[in-house]
Amino acid sequence: MKKRIISLLVVFALCSTLFFKVNVNAESTNQTIKSDTGKEALNYNVINGSKGDLLKKLAGNTVSNDGEHKLLGDYLFEKEPNNTFETANDLPLKTYVVGTYDSSYTDVDVYKVVIKSDGLLKVKTTAGKSNYTLASAILHDENGNLQEKAAMQYEDSGTISEYNVTSGIYYITAFNSENSINVPYILSTSFRPEVYAPKVKSISDRDTKITGSAVTNSKVYLFANKKPLNNGTLVCDSKFSVKIKPLKAGTKVTAYQVYSGYKSEVVTLTVSDKTPPKTLKVNKITSKTKTITGKTEASASVEVKKGKKLLGKAKANKKGVYKIKIKQQKKGTTLTIIAKDKAKNAKTIKVKVK
Repeated sequence: MKKRIISLLVVFALCSTLFFKVNVNAESTNQTIKSDTGKEALNYNVINGSKGDLLKKLAGNTVSNDGEHKLLGDYLFEKEPNNTFETANDLPLKTYVVGTYDSSYTDVDVYKVVIKSDGLLKVKTTAGKSNYTLASAILHDENGNLQEKAAMQYEDSGTISEYNVTSGIYYITAFNSENSINVPYILSTSFRPEVYAPKVKSISDRDTKITGSAVTNSKVYLFANKKPLNNGTLVCDSKFSVKIKPLKAGTKVTAYQVYSGYKSEVVTLTVSDKTPPKTLKVNKITSKTKTITGKTEASASVEVKKGKKLLGKAKANKKGVYKIKIKQQKKGTTLTIIAKDKAKNAKTIKVKVK
């Protein structure tokens, strides 16, 4: 038991080293094997048996088709030596690799995965029913930093480790935590990109396009009061732009993006009012006028100024009619009439006292 504990510590020490300088002398022959899909697989280090014998040992221990992994049948075989970062086998996401540990308990197998965006990486190891501890895995980034697990699940046939990762190159190290030899295993990965809600710039009732940022190569979908504004716009260089007809102030615009089949949360914006009152009329003003009258946008605030001096103000009624009491002004005096809507958009006219 003491020897076993020491051996286990040795394996962990090896796995935590940056380049895993382990020399494995496998007493076996390398054979090139094709997967059942007809694609050439990685070379598998055959130990005391054939491909068929290996798969027979693993029968009943495949990962279920959960939408994140492919069913066993489209798989690769490990290629020895692969016990350092430099000799790591390339492992595409969502693909199984079948491997085994040689006659040395210090044997580790290293796989290189490339992550193109931030997200959640899952690593599944399977090594026999009720013997999930026979295959364990850890993750390092390309600088050799050990990555902390976000979560871990145990199943009868294996373990699933989850990691929150950013884009970059990573190395998965599979090792035998029980120090048994000739242990076959299956290792697979899946990745769920982090798809955040798109960032949409504020929209006004004068805009003829909607712009913002999202994940490159995703598609952004826009809706105005639940009616579609586009059929999905492809995002290039993290930016998108969608031409629209001006929307009415107060309209609710919703947006989300879809990337690699994953839909983001929905973001909602309200179209702002940037349009000043369309109408501003003033009735004739003379040197005898004590009340200025006219018409503008309903409920707008109206002011009368002489230069910077405020002479009076009032609020237009529901029909847009306003009345403002002022002191009589001399003939030829220039007055400024300003109408502001609720959004503080202003329309201004100047009139001379008759």
